[in-house]
Amino acid sequence: MGYSYSAPQWLLVFFLYCVLGWCFESTVVSVKQRHFVNRGFLRGPMLPIYGFGAVRQAGRTFFREHGRRDGIRVYCRRCDGKTV
Repeated sequence: MGYSYSAPQWLLVFFLYCVLGWCFESTVVSVKQRHFVNRGFLRGPMLPIYGFGAVRQAGRTFFREHGRRDGIRVYCRRCDGKTV
């Protein structure tokens, strides 16, 4: 079971998760402090740590040969393990 992504698709995943991570983190912190807090350190709404984490997790899950066909289940188990 192999997936093949092009470089533009990897960049899209990276930037998408950078922006989604910024939205989530800024929202959580802003609600706690009751005013807007920009958690980003770059110009623009993005936190690259979320993009690197998403690309790394997707790469480890989908490009490794598991010897089984349940890639989505393995991905979900890894996500659960990282949050505990």
